[in-house]
Amino acid sequence: MKPDPDQPDKPGTDPTNPSVDGYLFETKWVKDSKMIPDTNIDKNPNVGIGKDSDSSYVFVYVKNAIVKDGEGALAKIPYFTLNNGWKPVATDQVKTNGNEGQYVSGLFMYTADGTNAPAKLTPANDKAAYTGELFSTVHIPATMNSTDVVENPAMTVSCYIFGADQKGDKTDAAANAVEQAKAWAKTQAQA
Repeated sequence: MKPDPDQPDKPGTDPTNPSVDGYLFETKWVKDSKMIPDTNIDKNPNVGIGKDSDSSYVFVYVKNAIVKDGEGALAKIPYFTLNNGWKPVATDQVKTNGNEGQYVSGLFMYTADGTNAPAKLTPANDKAAYTGELFSTVHIPATMNSTDVVENPAMTVSCYIFGADQKGDKTDAAANAVEQAKAWAKTQAQA
């Protein structure tokens, strides 16, 4: 779900699943931030679910459309480093710039404790629950220059919230959540 663009930390409601009140927000992002080589831009996506929501698994997809394709493009793409509590869903679901831990796009899951499995995000004590920031900054590589940038550069961050009690035909809800998130990420990559 996307937050209200005028009030980025205002929760949005999914009308198809009234038991999950989820939202994605960024408190430090400045629209049309200047991309200066070898600097960081504040960007801090965080996902929350409302106090009355069911326990849920949280996934975030990052689509990076900033640099033109071509020779050496990968080293010029702005990248981010994951914060604690987040992991790639799988190595084939993410893209790095060739350096371990320097992600340019992909599907990530909230793990809370750094394990390789999604963790439940659960509201408690009549309060909303938050994942914590997926990452805090985006680094602009020193090798990137204005001629490398596409006409309308964008790093799009989307979240997928999946009810923790939905097993489907899997043995557990976490496995079903991962499978569903992978299918959802494919639609985000094509958008």
